[in-house]
Amino acid sequence: MKKLVFIVLFSMLGLAIISCKKDDKAPAPIADFDFDTLSTEPGEIKLINKSTNAVRYNWSVSQNGKGFTYSNDPNPTFRIKNNGSYEFTLSVDNKNSVTTSKTVSISINNSSFVRVYGPNDPDLVWYCNKISNSKDTEDLYINCENGLSSISITLPTGYIEGKTYDVLTDKGFAISYHNYFPDQNYVDSYLTKNIGKLKIIKATDSYIEGTFDFVAENNSTALSFTNGEFRVIF
Repeated sequence: MKKLVFIVLFSMLGLAIISCKKDDKAPAPIADFDFDTLSTEPGEIKLINKSTNAVRYNWSVSQNGKGFTYSNDPNPTFRIKNNGSYEFTLSVDNKNSVTTSKTVSISINNSSFVRVYGPNDPDLVWYCNKISNSKDTEDLYINCENGLSSISITLPTGYIEGKTYDVLTDKGFAISYHNYFPDQNYVDSYLTKNIGKLKIIKATDSYIEGTFDFVAENNSTALSFTNGEFRVIF
């Protein structure tokens, strides 16, 4: 009888151990991240870890298949010296050493730029190929050209880092869009009509950057520009 009880207890203990081993199996990790280039210095990129079920993180940066920078920090910031497109990869492990990864291609720009979606097309990127700016005691003027079109942004003196302004409603803030027709010696101008937002993300003595969106009108025609970003280095 004692032998039978011992066998039953031993079997129950074995089942308990097996059950514990099953419970130790961790959920599969999911690698995910976002990035921020506007709240950092030019050429810096802040990586925002959004992974789940992970306990270890391994970041790598490469260009054209050549890796050159690594980090195990959950939320690192990288400084990229040269402009170009880079592949950022996050590999994560769970507590059972199961690994998964995610790679995102990100363009790094250490110079002045203006980028916005539109006009009237949320998938069309409008990007400057020539930027000029002038700064006097009153206003900062940013003129961005793309072929025969341009966007002009006016920022009055006294703008505050971190503040969002209503274009034209707040005195002095203005954005306009222009189309040029050289063969007709004509400029078709679209001006904001109190519809637009401009946020100053960072303002230093050496550069300013922010976000914007606006609707520009010309008589009965309205053009919408969204998700705009700009950086101007003085």
